[in-house]
Amino acid sequence: MKKSFQLVIILFIFLIGITIFILLIKHKARPKSSIHKKIIPVVEVICAKPIDYQIIIESNGEVKPLSIGNIVSEVKGKVTYVSENLRQGSMVKKGELLIQIDKRDYEFALSQAISQLKQANSTLIKTKEEAKQAKKEWELIHKGEKIPPLAAKLPQLEAAKAAFLAAKASVSQARLNLQRTSLCAPYTGVVIKRDVDIGNVVSYGQILAQIYPTKAVEVHIPLPMFDVAWIDIPGYTVPPSSNGSIVLIEYSMEDKKIQFTGKITRSIGQIDKNTRMLYVIATVKSPFKKLPPLIPSTFVHVKIKGHILKHVFLLPIKALFEGHYVLKVVNNRIKKVRVNITRLLKDSFIVSHGIFENDQLIISPISGDVDGMEVKVLKRIK
Repeated sequence: MKKSFQLVIILFIFLIGITIFILLIKHKARPKSSIHKKIIPVVEVICAKPIDYQIIIESNGEVKPLSIGNIVSEVKGKVTYVSENLRQGSMVKKGELLIQIDKRDYEFALSQAISQLKQANSTLIKTKEEAKQAKKEWELIHKGEKIPPLAAKLPQLEAAKAAFLAAKASVSQARLNLQRTSLCAPYTGVVIKRDVDIGNVVSYGQILAQIYPTKAVEVHIPLPMFDVAWIDIPGYTVPPSSNGSIVLIEYSMEDKKIQFTGKITRSIGQIDKNTRMLYVIATVKSPFKKLPPLIPSTFVHVKIKGHILKHVFLLPIKALFEGHYVLKVVNNRIKKVRVNITRLLKDSFIVSHGIFENDQLIISPISGDVDGMEVKVLKRIK
């Protein structure tokens, strides 16, 4: 009896389990069908506008004097005077007396030369009169006959003329030597150094001081060769008679910016073999007209105004795709266009061909095989 009851219970539990399993299968949740939506990338574009763009070449340079002049003694003697302005860094004016050499010996030599000239002149006059009288006497005695040179006193006359000319040259030399005892500034300039003082005995050819002119200074500017083609360098990129490019020159003194304007006048004529750069020279006129002046050995920053590019497109660097392309949006699809970059700048680049006015160029990040991809324009930057 117990076994039959247990079998009935087991069978009942089995039937209940089967019933629950069937119900679970019947009412199982069906998976929802997924709908694949097309994802269209959203991009930001810029509207291409042509401009006339002037190339600006930036570099650094060093200021150097236009020339360096030596104050050289051309006579021997004792120095009796030295100008107070003949000191390093001081300015001297053109024609200003800088150094005086004792001139008494040269004044005496000039007096002697003048005396000898007067004597030679007197001898010449006397010889001319004697030659004239000899000619008259010959004509009275020997009518129609040619007078011989000796009878005409021609040798004596030639000797007197030569003595007169030599005496005259001696006077000129003596006067010149006297003038050379006074050493004056050849131009308005700044004293670089002085190697003489009162009481010194100087000799011929001795350098007594050095000055440089203030009418202009030069700025030596190193440029890589890929920049040289964009500027006008007389005698290098343009004929020697042409005007060079304008240069804006600047240096700082604490918080103050000191600015000058110059012009490219030439190159040094050779490429630096170490840096492979070409040094160009910018001349700045009247560097002492403003304070502080532009003095030699100053390091400056320069901006050279180069050529003007007509009808080009200046684009932000983020519009450049894979180094050689731009991405146009045409009818909401991407068109990948290869461009020739005229000049690559720090944060932008210049294109002259391959782009047209009002082209929409993508400037937002995008990657992959994008040519022909459909996109949606979110924002246009004019």
